[in-house]
Amino acid sequence: MIKQFIPVSVALLIVIALAVGYWFMVAGIESMAVRLTEYTVAAEESNFRGQFEREAQKFAQTLGDVPVELATRTLKVSDQLGAIEVIESTARRAGVVTSIQEIKEGPVSEEGAETPFNTLSLTITSTGTWKNVLLFGQLIETLPIASTLQSADLVFDGSRWMGTYRLSLVTEKNI
Repeated sequence: MIKQFIPVSVALLIVIALAVGYWFMVAGIESMAVRLTEYTVAAEESNFRGQFEREAQKFAQTLGDVPVELATRTLKVSDQLGAIEVIESTARRAGVVTSIQEIKEGPVSEEGAETPFNTLSLTITSTGTWKNVLLFGQLIETLPIASTLQSADLVFDGSRWMGTYRLSLVTEKNI
C-alpha cells in the first residue's frame, strides 16, 4: 500500500512544483509588462517635451515680424488686430484649427482709480490632436504680448480634442 502511495505523492509534488513555477513565471511576465509600459510612457513624454521645445524654438525664430510694441509693452488700439493675427498664426504653427469666439473690452481699474489701460478679453477655441491643442495652449500662454491666460479647458469629444482658452490682453486707451 505504501508502495502505491509513493508514486502518487511524487506525482502530486511534481504537479505542485510545476504550478508554483508557472505562477512565478506569470508574475515575472506581468511585472515585466508593467515596467515596459512605464518605460514606454516615460519615453513618449520625454519625446513630447523634446518636440515641444523644438516647436517653441522654431516659433520664437519666426516672431521676427512681430512689431516691437507687441513684444515689449501694452498694445495700442491700432495693434489689436496685429495681436489677433499673432494668435491666429500661433494656431497655424501649432497645427490647430482655431476661432475667436468672443471679444470683450473693459477698463482696468486699480482700487477705484481709473488707469490709462483697457483689457481685451478673448475666448479662443481650438481643435486638433491632443499634442497640438496642448502645444497651442502652451504657446499662447507665453505670447510676446502683455497678456494673461485666464483659463484653459481641454475636452475630448470622441474624435478630436478641443481647447477653450480665455486670454486677457492689456491695451492702451484710445485718447
